[in-house]
Amino acid sequence: MAISVHRFNEFDYGPLFRDADAIFRNHLGRPHWGKVHYHTATDLRQLYPAWDDFLTVREQLDPAGRFLNRHLRDIFGL
Repeated sequence: MAISVHRFNEFDYGPLFRDADAIFRNHLGRPHWGKVHYHTATDLRQLYPAWDDFLTVREQLDPAGRFLNRHLRDIFGL
């Protein structure tokens, strides 16, 4: 199941997204990595049992980091 929260881009989305994030965290919700969220690599490691395996495969498939951006580097803890 997926739950999406949207806000018109000319409004400050921070308060709404942070409130939604708190609710989702309370229920062990996992964020969409390409959408705005406030999880860190430490948070995601707790939500994904094979997190370290994923990072190993990611490194093997993209050793130069061509498919990474700042957001992904941050949430992967790189």
